[in-house]
Amino acid sequence: ALPLTAVDSTMGRMRATLVGIALGVVALGSLVGSLAVQRSLRPLRTIESTAEAIAAGDLSRRVPAAPSTTEVGRLSLALNTMLAQIEEAFGARAASQERMRQFVADASHELRTTLAAIRGYSELYRMGALRTRPAVADTMRRIEDSATRMGTLVEDLLHLARMDEGRPPAQDPVDLSALRSEEHTSELQSRQYL
Repeated sequence: ALPLTAVDSTMGRMRATLVGIALGVVALGSLVGSLAVQRSLRPLRTIESTAEAIAAGDLSRRVPAAPSTTEVGRLSLALNTMLAQIEEAFGARAASQERMRQFVADASHELRTTLAAIRGYSELYRMGALRTRPAVADTMRRIEDSATRMGTLVEDLLHLARMDEGRPPAQDPVDLSALRSEEHTSELQSRQYL
């Protein structure tokens, strides 16, 4: 029986060497894996930062293009397409709001002008400035015409509101000669008001 101390010592060194090598391989593998994962996730981080900028209000930002053969490339393409549509929709909405503001301002002006005419003629009548029967009849006709004009404006506004709700417009026959006659009468009245 020979002593096994030399063998045990060699086996201990071998175990320590193997454990050291195994730990080194695991550490090196972890480092390489971590770097590989970080590198492969870099495009997703770029997408994330772009999405954060868009959420903050910068709708002009786009995700950098990547090869369309990769999942990230397909995701980038889909996001850029979606962002272009969203930006276009926001632009259309802003333009629509601007048109609506302009329309409301124009409609308000038209209604105020008509109300001012009605108020002015009513005050003339109330103050007794109309002494003759033809003057009273003319003033009442003008008040009625202004009220009719205001009614037409209100009907137009209601029609636009219905169209905005998505209801189909009513299609009725129109007498074009009567329409032309109304247009001519309205033109003459507007000259009288000036």
